[in-house]
Amino acid sequence: MSGSDPKPNPVSRNQQIFAARQAGAGIRQIARDFGITRQAVSQICAKMVDRIEATEVRAHNVELLRRGADPLTIPIDGLNFSVRLRNTLCENEGLYSLGEVLTRNRAELLRTRNFGRKSLRELEEFLESVGLSLLGAKREAVSRQRTLERTT
Repeated sequence: MSGSDPKPNPVSRNQQIFAARQAGAGIRQIARDFGITRQAVSQICAKMVDRIEATEVRAHNVELLRRGADPLTIPIDGLNFSVRLRNTLCENEGLYSLGEVLTRNRAELLRTRNFGRKSLRELEEFLESVGLSLLGAKREAVSRQRTLERTT
């Protein structure tokens, strides 16, 4: 052996702690079993609950969009976007609802700091999955199609 054991995966450890708590184990017992403080057990469990709730909220928001909800009412942070995309839209552009994003076109978004092709692809794939598109996206697609038809 190399002399030191690999560190245990903290995610699986937190999941084990949370699972023990859900199974009815007391905070004191879990703290003793995992060699951590009771406060740490409480914090880990609270974070896990927050993650579960955030995931449920995001799934609910996507379902609302698929059913035709007003995009102005859906917050950006309530959707399954990467942290980079969320931060770029909210912090750099000041866009906090999906409806606000839909008022922008591709060129405007690509001029945003830290918003590149990968962010654009992620956003457009999401919008397509819920039946929406950016401002002017349909017009750009028709224009591309006409250009292709002329060249063939």
